Amino acid sequence: MIVLSDISVPTDEVFCKQGDTVAVLGHQDHGCGTLYVAASMLTWSNDSGKGFSLDYTSISVHGVSNDSSVYPRPCIYCMLDLNMPDENGEEQSIGELILSPQDQTSLENIYNAIADCQVLHPDDDDDQLDDVEEEEEDDVDDKDGNVNMSVEMPSRQEFQNMIQNQAGGNIQPMNVADDQTHQHNTDGQFDDPDED
Repeated sequence: MIVLSDISVPTDEVFCKQGDTVAVLGHQDHGCGTLYVAASMLTWSNDSGKGFSLDYTSISVHGVSNDSSVYPRPCIYCMLDLNMPDENGEEQSIGELILSPQDQTSLENIYNAIADCQVLHPDDDDDQLDDVEEEEEDDVDDKDGNVNMSVEMPSRQEFQNMIQNQAGGNIQPMNVADDQTHQHNTDGQFDDPDED
């Protein structure tokens, strides 16, 4: 069971503040409180001043959900990569957060605020992806964007073997350079017309 702790709510750069918002963290309903989507972190606090704060890098995916199997009312569903202490002080993996405001018209604003704040906090995995994309860009050879890459093509025999394997061996190899395998026009279908 996740234990809520005393929390200080953000006051600077708050993109969205939404009262009367139910928070379900790791399948544990913490009741109604106030959600703060600030530039620094996402914070939820109940009326007693207890709550939680999340770094945006711990939110893997978020979206608006209308699926009643996720939550009985429309909500913001967040997949998390997060560990939090339980009542014994031991780290517990938390996989999801559900935020359901009483005012359902605020869902889009909450979603957009979280998205905007995530942009301010790029994930290390995103940096690794950027490195891969930069390496791919380094392969560009000329101003037209043609890529200078070497690709090893299979030999004709390897290609025929691949095709046979795909077809379960039902295809007979054909050597197009061998005149004996060429079909010739023998039925007169394409002969020149007879001149009388």
